[in-house]
Amino acid sequence: MVKRMNILRLLLALALMLSLSLTAVAFAQEGEATETPAEEGAPVEEIVETGVGEAEPTEEVEEAVNPLVPLGINAGFLVAQIVNFLVLFGLLTVALWRPLMNMLDNRATTIAKGLEDASEAANARRNAEQEAERIRAEARTEAARIVEEARGRGEEVARGVQAEAAQQVEAMRTD
Repeated sequence: MVKRMNILRLLLALALMLSLSLTAVAFAQEGEATETPAEEGAPVEEIVETGVGEAEPTEEVEEAVNPLVPLGINAGFLVAQIVNFLVLFGLLTVALWRPLMNMLDNRATTIAKGLEDASEAANARRNAEQEAERIRAEARTEAARIVEEARGRGEEVARGVQAEAAQQVEAMRTD
C-alpha cells in the first residue's frame, strides 16, 4: 500500500512537471504566433506583375490564419491547458476518486452489516424477553404450588397440634 502511494506521488509530480513545461512552451509560442505580417507593417496584398505589364493585387487564401487568433486565443496554450486538464483529471481519478469510492463502498457495506447485526440482536433480545417471561410464569406457578403445599402442611401441622392439645386437655380433665 505504501509502495503504491509512493508510485502515485511520483506519477503526480511527473505529470505536474510535464504540464508546467507544456504551459511554458505554450506561453513561449504565444509571442511568436500572434505576430502577423500586418502588424509588422508589411502590406496585406502583394502586387504581382503579369506578363502584360499590368499590376494586379492577388487575393491569396490565408493558409496560416488560425480562426482562434482574432478571438485572442492562443492555440498552443489552449492545447497545453487541455492536456493539463486531462492529466490532472486522470491523476485525480486514480489517486482520489477510486480510493474515495472504495472507501464509501466499504463504509456502506459496514453500515449494512451493522444494521443486519442490529436486527439480529433485536430479534435475539425479543426471543430472550419471551423466554424470560416464560421462565417467570413457570416460577410463579412453581411458587404458587409450593405456597399451597406449605399451607397444606401448615394446616396438617396445625390440626396435629390442635389434636394433641385436645388430647392433653382431655387427659388433664380426666386426671
